[in-house]
Formats: sequence, structure tokens, C-alpha cells
Amino acid sequence: MNYNALIAFTLLAASNITPAATVTKTTIKSVSVTPTSAPAGTMFKFSATLDAPLTVGNKVKIALGKQSKPMIGNGTQYTFSQSTFTTGKQNYNVGIYNAKNVLQGTVKAGTYAVTSASPINHAPTLTLVSADKSATANAIYTVTLNAKDVDANLSSITMSWGDSTSPDTLAATDGKNLILTHTYEKVGTFALSAVATDNASPVLNSKATTKTITVATPVVVKGNYSKIANDGSELSDSATLGSNRKDWACTKDSKTGLIWMVDVSIQSATAECGTTNWSIPTITEMNSLSSTACSIAQINNYLQFSCSGVPINKDFFPNSPSPAIFKTSSEHYGWSSSGGGSLSFSEGYSWSSAGEPDWYLTGSGSEYSNNALVRFVSRLK
Repeated sequence: MNYNALIAFTLLAASNITPAATVTKTTIKSVSVTPTSAPAGTMFKFSATLDAPLTVGNKVKIALGKQSKPMIGNGTQYTFSQSTFTTGKQNYNVGIYNAKNVLQGTVKAGTYAVTSASPINHAPTLTLVSADKSATANAIYTVTLNAKDVDANLSSITMSWGDSTSPDTLAATDGKNLILTHTYEKVGTFALSAVATDNASPVLNSKATTKTITVATPVVVKGNYSKIANDGSELSDSATLGSNRKDWACTKDSKTGLIWMVDVSIQSATAECGTTNWSIPTITEMNSLSSTACSIAQINNYLQFSCSGVPINKDFFPNSPSPAIFKTSSEHYGWSSSGGGSLSFSEGYSWSSAGEPDWYLTGSGSEYSNNALVRFVSRLK
């Protein structure tokens, strides 16, 4: 046997053998979580960055507590999101596992914090209880609203009236009706908008409650008026005031059976306009000149009397300053003393109180300068 040839062949074959490939294991380069601290119930996002793509059959898994779950991704980036409700410091571990769920290499660990959940604040709710679809210029318009807040932190109700005035904001009580009033100075169509507001942080508002109203020109009703002369004779509607026998001096209302003196500066009356039974009118009689609906309420030692209606007819009652305090009698309501009446002749509403005579005599505490006016009345029936 030629041993030299055999050795040469073996060496030649060995020189043609390719070395076995070196296997490189993928490792986790870094892990992170966003946010790192948040209230319970927050969705946390976990991320892992690999130093190389995974080999076939391997997976990236994250351990949160006792369970491991696969992360989603490709290449070198993997993520996993989950809400956490357990408060306190939390740990997580990320590792690479083969098809048999055997850890390949070591895990990367991280931490995050879960704080107590903040109370959820709810916006108030607002209901329109009542509001007329129309109003009269220079008369009081009323809206009733009711707000509720399940968090018991209701603060106020703000009403925008839709005209050039500033919004009104009033303190509100949960579940209780709130009455807001406004006087429109111009006619037209206006869009009202109201919202309820709480006092939480951040502040929340209710959905806006809206209503469109039409404001019309005040309707002045002549009624059953006629002009009476100084001598008691009835005159035409074109008669003018004067001191002569046939000049206009009084106005008769055949509906109420009352004759009224036009001059309100007279402090005593005897024989005027053909009659002698002149007296101070009651609150009800005074309000019959402009009001259509009245209510009376006794509050402590006072009688509160409020009315609403149309403006006074100044064609027959020209001497009607507004507002004004007129001397009135309250005998019909069981009061021995007289009371004061604040009557707005131009707007058709009034507020009166009986039982405090000094108030109307001196105007103490009153903003009005033309106090203690008297419009005498004579009763025909």
C-alpha cells in the first residue's frame, strides 16, 4: 500500500471541509414602561428592544405578576399594553423563550407605580322647568331652572339672555328650582342659553339649555276709561287738562266704578269733578290701573303685595312717574295702618308693603325721591 498517497488524499479532503457556523443568541437590549406612575385603571404600555431579530420559534414574553404573556412586534421592537388596578410598586420581567417555553439567556426587569384612582367627576345636569315663549319689552321675564349634580359639588347657574346685557350667574342648590328674571329693553327674537357649573377641579359645565323667545311691544289697553271735567261732565278723549269748569281733571273707569284724580300732587280733596267722596285708594285699587294679576302674602308683620300686567294708559293718567311710592290704604286686609306701594307704571308691575307707615311717609331706606304721592279715588259703587 502506498501510504504516502493515502496521507496526501486525507490532507486534501480535510482542506475542503467548511467549518461549522457559530450560533449567535438574541438578547434583550432594554425594557421600559409608559407611564412610569399613574392612577389605578390606567393603561400601561410596556416596550422591549432586542439587539437582533428573534430566531425562528422564539418569542418575547412579559411576566406581570404570576402570568407571562407574549409581547407583540417584529424585528427588534416589541410591546404589550395592560390596565393595572393593584396599587403600589409593581415589577415586570421580559425574557426570550423558545418553542418549548424555555428561557433563552436572562430576563430584563423593570418597575412602575400604581397610585390610588382619583374620584371621577361628573358634569351637572340642567333642566328648563318653565319659561314663556314670549315676553314684553320693559316687563319682567321669568325663567325657572333646576340643576343636579351626582357628585354633590354643584356651584352655580349662568344665564345668557341673548341681548346686549351681561350674563347672570346665581348660586344654585342641587335639585332645587332657581328663578331668574330679566327685563328686555328692545323688541325682537332672542336666544337664551343657560349652563350649570360645578366647583370641582377641573370645573365641569352641563350641556347648555336653550330657548328662543319673542319680545313684543307693550300693549296699552284703553279699557273703559273716559275723561271727566272739573264740573263732573264727561268729555271727549281729546280733552286737555286745565282748571276751567269744562277742562279735564279726572278719569273714570266704568269697569271698576272708580273715578281717579289726574293730579297726584294734591294732598287733600273735597269737591272735585262733581263728587265729594274722595279717599285714599287701597292697594288693590291702585294696582287696577296697570296690573292684571296680583298675589298677597303676609310675611311677619308686613303684607307683601305683588302684581304684574300691562303699563298704565298714560293717555288717561299722564301724571304717572315710574317708579313711584304712592300712599295707599290697606283696610281691606285687616290693617289699621296705611302702607306704601312701589308701583312701576311704565312696566306694569308693583311691590307693596303694608304696616310700616313711616316708610311711605318719609321714604326711609327708599331710592325714590318722589315719595308720598296721592292719587285720590272716588267710588261710584
